[in-house]
Amino acid sequence: MPKVVEDQTPATKNGPSHSDNTLLWRESKKKVEKCPESVIQHGDSQQENQEEEEQESASCPSDAMQVGGSTARKHLAAPDGGWGWVVLVATMLVLSLTLALPSCMGIFYTDLQTEFNASNTETSWVPAIMTAMLHAGGPLCSMLVERFGCRATVMVGGLLSGLGMVFSSLARTFTDIYITSGITGLGLCFSFQPSVTMMGHYFERRRVFANALSTTGTAVGLSSLPLNY
Repeated sequence: MPKVVEDQTPATKNGPSHSDNTLLWRESKKKVEKCPESVIQHGDSQQENQEEEEQESASCPSDAMQVGGSTARKHLAAPDGGWGWVVLVATMLVLSLTLALPSCMGIFYTDLQTEFNASNTETSWVPAIMTAMLHAGGPLCSMLVERFGCRATVMVGGLLSGLGMVFSSLARTFTDIYITSGITGLGLCFSFQPSVTMMGHYFERRRVFANALSTTGTAVGLSSLPLNY
């Protein structure tokens, strides 16, 4: 009888064995361990930044009236109208009372000379000091705007300029007039500069037109203030 020869070839493998799966798992584990930590940290930082932005957007006020404060308001978009037109009219009124006032001090020129027996040079210092403080107080005004906002700074400026005018009526010497003129000019600065800054928070597409229209308030003040004397 012929002998049955046993097949010495290994059996055909239908799938990976347990040892092959173990080897693949070890190789994948080594690849993960070799992954740079910066990639993981970058992913964590992106997630943290996203969470911070969500918290800021949730805490950021949606009312466009609250502008110029210390909190970040980069999520607010300029309305380009609506309440912005009210702000525009208010800015025109502020400009008519601030920029125009020092230029209209000439109506008091003769009265000051007669009351204090002052020369032309001494009397001309009154509007000069007021105008200088109107523009020189810009750095201090910007600090107040960053800390308290535009609205609060404008109100402080109106109060300060009003007090300066009241105290000037109680002056006994020309030196007192110089001091009160400086106080008034500083108050005008606190009202004028935040009003111009505030226009940028309410207008973006129409900002050029809004700024041009607001400057007409100065012309209105120059034309109307001398009529009140």
